[in-house]
Amino acid sequence: MLARMSGACLVPFVPRRKPDGKGYQLIMLPPECSPPLDDAETNRRVDEQSGRKMHHDGTRAVYVVTPSL
Repeated sequence: MLARMSGACLVPFVPRRKPDGKGYQLIMLPPECSPPLDDAETNRRVDEQSGRKMHHDGTRAVYVVTPSL
């Protein structure tokens, strides 16, 4: 609701605990400056789509899938 009211960009991120257990690393995707924020269902779909852009494998590597230009 705040993003819709303010017109701010949204920055999707995933926090990941560091291997030594001392803190976190933030993995951020590019900002979404005009996501559809009309209702709760649309918000949920946008959030799920952001999560699907990341793929985690068993070696703690993170791959970010970016759209082709």
